[in-house]
Amino acid sequence: MRNCLSVIIILSLCCGISFGTDWEEELKSDVVQIVDGKMMMEEYVLIKGSEESTLQMKIYAEAPTDGSISRDNFIGLSTLLYLPALLEMGEFESIDEPIGNLDVEMNMYMTARGIQIEFKDNINNQTSRETQTWAQVYGQ
Repeated sequence: MRNCLSVIIILSLCCGISFGTDWEEELKSDVVQIVDGKMMMEEYVLIKGSEESTLQMKIYAEAPTDGSISRDNFIGLSTLLYLPALLEMGEFESIDEPIGNLDVEMNMYMTARGIQIEFKDNINNQTSRETQTWAQVYGQ
């Protein structure tokens, strides 16, 4: 798990550099917000597709603050789940807030029992979900 987190940190730093963000502000900002007893992360990105088309994507994750999932694991798991998908899509850029309507949403809901990942394709009005227990996630 430690090697996995190292890779996540390196990839996150590389992505931040490619975004051209102000690294001082990036280092000072909190990734996780605590709201109503939940840890929450929210990111918005522009994904440059083929033929100069651009998609807007929202990435959202939440987990309870009851101690069933540590803050470190929440960040690590969330990043591990969405970063490879973004890298596979090609060129992307982080933005502070959406510009109009979102095209795609990825929502991750973690509880003490497991995780549900929801993909919403707002262009075609389709939603898909995958739910697994933590035992399934960790292959037990």
